[in-house]
Amino acid sequence: MFRRLCVLALAAAPAVAFAAVSKEMQELGRDVAMLQDAVRQLQQSQDKEFAALSTLMQQAIDAANRANTTAAALQQNFSQQETKVVTPVVGPPAAGTPPAAASAPPGASAGCPPYAKDLYDNAQRDRQGGKLDISLQEFGDYLRCFGSTDLAPNAQYFIGTIHFAQNDYPTALQDFDNVLEKYSDNNKTPAALFYKGEILVKMGRRTDAQKEYRDLIQRFPKDTLAPQACSRIVDLGYHCPTPPAHAPAKKRTASARQ
Repeated sequence: MFRRLCVLALAAAPAVAFAAVSKEMQELGRDVAMLQDAVRQLQQSQDKEFAALSTLMQQAIDAANRANTTAAALQQNFSQQETKVVTPVVGPPAAGTPPAAASAPPGASAGCPPYAKDLYDNAQRDRQGGKLDISLQEFGDYLRCFGSTDLAPNAQYFIGTIHFAQNDYPTALQDFDNVLEKYSDNNKTPAALFYKGEILVKMGRRTDAQKEYRDLIQRFPKDTLAPQACSRIVDLGYHCPTPPAHAPAKKRTASARQ
C-alpha cells in the first residue's frame, strides 16, 4: 500500500511543478506587459513635452526677430529725425554771431565747436569743479581747434596743472615746456617756470629746479611768484640772486587772470 502511495506521489509531482512554473510565467508576462505599457506612456509624455518646448523655442525666436526688426526701424527713424534737427543748426550763421576770431577757423579739425570761449569756459568750470579728466579733454580740444588764439597759452598751462595735480610729473613738465616754447613770454610764462621748478624738485633734479627759479626771478623780478622762487632756491641750499634793478615790471593782461 505504501509503495503504491509513493508511486502515485512521484507520478503527480511533475504535474504540480509544471502548474507552479506556468503560474509564475503568467505573472511574469503580466509584469512585462505592464512595464511595456508604462514605457509607452512615458515615451508619449516626453514626446508631448518636447513638442511643447520646441513650440516655445520657435515662438521666442520669432519674437526676437520681430524685436530686432523693430529696433532697426526705430534706429533708422531716429537717424532721419536727427539729421533733420542738426542740419539747420550747422547752416548759415544767425544774426548776432560773434566775430570770426571767436569761432572755429576754416582749417580747424572736424568736430570743433563753433565758439572758442564757450569751450574754454566749460573746461575751466570742469577743472574748478574737480572734473579733471573732462577738463583735460576740453582744454586739449581747445588747443586742437583754437591753438592760435589769445587763450591758447592758458589752456596749455592748465593742462600742465592738471597733470601736476595727478602726479604725472613727466607729462606736466612737457606741458609747461610747451607753454614756454610755443607761446614765448605769454602771461603764463612766470607760473610755467615756477611749476617747472616744483616738478624738477619732486623728480629729484634739484640743480635743474633752481635754474628754473633763477630764470623766473631774472626775467620777471616784479612778478608775485619771484619771492616764492627765491625762497625755493634758499630751501635747496643755493644763494638767491638779486633781481636786476633795471628790469621792467610785467604788465598783467586780462587773459592772465583767466
